[in-house]
Amino acid sequence: MVDAYAAHHTGKFTLKTAHLIFITVILGANLAFWMLLFSFMLPWWVTKDGEFLDEYSLFPYDTSIFQNYEWAEMVMHMIKLSFGLSFLISVLHLVIMCILPNRRTFCRQYYLWTSILSFFNGMIAIIAFNVFREGVSKDFPEYTLCVMAWLPLSAAIVYFIVSPIAYFIGIEYGDFFKDDMQKTFFDKSTGKFPKNLLQKI
Repeated sequence: MVDAYAAHHTGKFTLKTAHLIFITVILGANLAFWMLLFSFMLPWWVTKDGEFLDEYSLFPYDTSIFQNYEWAEMVMHMIKLSFGLSFLISVLHLVIMCILPNRRTFCRQYYLWTSILSFFNGMIAIIAFNVFREGVSKDFPEYTLCVMAWLPLSAAIVYFIVSPIAYFIGIEYGDFFKDDMQKTFFDKSTGKFPKNLLQKI
């Protein structure tokens, strides 16, 4: 019983650690995206006599990339796609989280956090759309608007790629240490865990 108790709690710790690492990666990646976006928006907030402080600028703002109509049209499509995909993922992941069994902790945590993050990414796309509609000027750099368009889109694409993988892992291997360990190592003939359970693991 001591071996079984120790193995059970060792497995539980491992599972929680895996959850923590995974969620940290998801949150960290999206936080890095927001920090990058902030760095692009910094020149918009830092002004001096109505002019930009060039030393804060990551890109030169003296040329307008939207003088080319094709560029402007492409960015507008990217903003719309970012908005649509972000909110689609937000709603879809929330629904998936609700229908998954409670025991699938790995999946539920992933879909919950990506749903929240996608919602805020969609809000960024809405801001970009409103800025674009009002017209781009030196008060809001063109490159910042481009970043606000393609970064949420990139996040949405990554979520689409990772989501089926997370679902497969959660369904196939979710709560492995809690359930499958008993199926694998439980001795049905004696009705007990073997004494060398930890050595087998």
